[in-house]
Amino acid sequence: WGVISVVVLSATGEGFRRGNQHVLEELGRNVVIVWGGRTSMQAGGERAGRRVFLTVDDARALLRKGQAAEALARVDAWLKTQPKDARGRFLRGVILSEQQKSDEAIAVFRALNEDMPELPEPYNNLAVLYAAKGRYEDARRVLETAVLTHPGYALAHENLGDIYARLAAQSYQRAGKLDPKAASAREKLKAVDQLLAR
Repeated sequence: WGVISVVVLSATGEGFRRGNQHVLEELGRNVVIVWGGRTSMQAGGERAGRRVFLTVDDARALLRKGQAAEALARVDAWLKTQPKDARGRFLRGVILSEQQKSDEAIAVFRALNEDMPELPEPYNNLAVLYAAKGRYEDARRVLETAVLTHPGYALAHENLGDIYARLAAQSYQRAGKLDPKAASAREKLKAVDQLLAR
């Protein structure tokens, strides 16, 4: 029995080894793991020991691939070294928005608007988040600031028009409730609803 046990255990061990080897080979296929640090070898005309930094563009590429959590980790690492970087902060807000973390994204865009009022995009993104929460007055206020400071920003003008339409719909609804016989309020509400459905 001793010889048979040794043979069976050896065969079983070899089977496990081959199975694990196959799994590990497949696990690492077409995978590149990159983190900031120093290169260990010379490559591409660069010397060995060169510092490697991950950038906002790396995080943006991850987000485009649908890897929002990884993108957020990268952008957070970037912002630790570059805390005032507008692109990184903006991308952080976009990632949080995509992760349905709207309160955190709102905080990011509000801070960007305060720190860098010359940038129009954070105003627009903040307004979109407010509108998604039904906070149309807040969205209107932010978009009016955006078009006042950036009159050539077409998207902010379009979104402001949408917000005005939503506010109009709310007013027509109120008018219809206050005076159920008022046909004009119902007709206007219908027209605005058709406009917003496009």
